[in-house]
Amino acid sequence: MIVKDLSRLGRRCILCGRYTEIYFPERHVRFLALNDGVDTPNQSGSMGITPFKHIC
Repeated sequence: MIVKDLSRLGRRCILCGRYTEIYFPERHVRFLALNDGVDTPNQSGSMGITPFKHIC
């Protein structure tokens, strides 16, 4: 899944975190947020700063 930035994934911070941390990895979905530099296969373990970027 490719989005411009994390805010395009959704507005509900908890739900967006659930998608990026649990739902996508379980289903082997690669998630890219171009402007935020998020690429799930290139992240080790947790996604580092990504949870903080979900906070509006």
